[in-house]
Order: sequence, then C-alpha cells, then structure tokens
Amino acid sequence: MKASWLVRVGVGLALVVAGVAIYVWGAGIQTAESRILAVLVSWALNHPTVPATWGPVVFWNGAQGQLYGLDITPTCSSGRVAAPLLLTAGALAAVGRLRWGRVVLAALIAIGVIVAINQARMVMIAFTINRYGSEDASLYAHTLAGSLVTVAGVAASLAIGVRVAFGGKSKGSPREL
Repeated sequence: MKASWLVRVGVGLALVVAGVAIYVWGAGIQTAESRILAVLVSWALNHPTVPATWGPVVFWNGAQGQLYGLDITPTCSSGRVAAPLLLTAGALAAVGRLRWGRVVLAALIAIGVIVAINQARMVMIAFTINRYGSEDASLYAHTLAGSLVTVAGVAASLAIGVRVAFGGKSKGSPREL
C-alpha cells in the first residue's frame, strides 16, 4: 500500500466529513453568514445593523424609519451548495484521477465564490427592501433576481472549480496535469 494512496483517501474523507458537518451544523453556518451580512448591509446601506443573538437574522432601521430584518434560512444559506460540493470533491480526491491538492484548492475557491455571491445576493435583497419595502423586495429581489444571481453564481463557481481542478489545460489526461 502506497503512502500517496493513504493521503489521497484521507483527504477525500476529510472533505466528505466537512460536507457532512455543514449539513449537521447548518445553523452555525447560517449564524456566521448573518454576522458577515450585518457588516455588509451596514456598509451598503450606511445604516447601523444588529445581528440577532438568537439566530441568523440581521435587523436595521429602513429609509422610512421602519424596522426591517433578513432571516437566513437553511435554503438561503451558502452551505446548501457548499456541502454537496465538498462531498463531490471528497470523492474526486479519493479516487485519484485528479491531484488531491488541485481538488482541495478547487473546492476552496468554488466555496469562496459561492459565499461571496450569496452575500452579494442578500445585500441586494436588503437594499431593495430598504428602498421599496418588503413586499416588492420579496417578489423581485428575492424570488426573481435572487434566483438568477444564485444560479449564475453556482455555475461560475463550478466552472472555476473545474478549471482549477483540471489545471486549466485542454490536452492530456487529468492525471498528467
């Protein structure tokens, strides 16, 4: 048994465990996202924000003096996309067709893109709520534009991840890259 096989399988298992951990402790991921969102919304709207101490919610005083809040639900969390990405990366790293270091780097970059896009989407929703009220924001910013931004972000993160994992070259087998 080669040591490189053990490393590859160990890295693959670590990625799978990380993916499962995101599913199991999703509430912690959502709370961390709400803390980041509080800073970004405060900066984008030039309003002070308050992250809730009891859950993944961010509050701010709107332009019309009304109190608004964004709740990061499990379906709105970037963990919803990051977890299966880590599970897939774990399988790819363990199989050995690609260099495990490239797979890990690709997964980290792809997750970074997913988190950044998701935060930008939520700031866009907060901006729309602040400007037009919660009813219009729910329809346009959350449902329509938010879905388009999410799909584009996931596609971009996967494209970047595949490019990094395969080394950006078009010739040769993945093992040679």
